[in-house]
Amino acid sequence: MSTKQKILKCSDTRTMPFSVPEWGLELHLRTLSGAEWSSVLSKIVELEKKGKGLDSNTMICLHCLSEPNGSRIFADNDFDALASKDGAVLNRIAQAAAVFAGLRGEPEKKSSSVNPG
Repeated sequence: MSTKQKILKCSDTRTMPFSVPEWGLELHLRTLSGAEWSSVLSKIVELEKKGKGLDSNTMICLHCLSEPNGSRIFADNDFDALASKDGAVLNRIAQAAAVFAGLRGEPEKKSSSVNPG
């Protein structure tokens, strides 16, 4: 089997459990394919151009919340319904999902050391 065939044959979508106590659920976050990743980023850019940057949290949740097998929980047409949920909860999910899916880097940790300079 060629290297190309090996790459294309492997299943590399990953999931991780994510607790949402506000909803009483243990959900899963999933990684995105290259095509999904590009699509989500394009949609976020469009939302930001329209002055709806906060909707990017809903967009990330829409695409990254999954069943344990990696299948999406929400379809694209569920955006408005999901957007009606608590914004703080969506933000927390989106922050974790964005890092896990590679849409954002790890959040910077606050340094406890003081720079004497």
